[in-house]
Amino acid sequence: MSGKIDLEASKNEDHNKLALSELHKRLAQVHKGGGEKRIADHVHR
Repeated sequence: MSGKIDLEASKNEDHNKLALSELHKRLAQVHKGGGEKRIADHVHR
């Protein structure tokens, strides 16, 4: 039974790390001012 709980905890940890990575990637894009197209539109103005 303990092995099953450890496996589930490991799956949850992997999922959370992936979600956190995606969040960091999106946050970095926000700090840059948006996507490349959005930045180009802004600079063009």
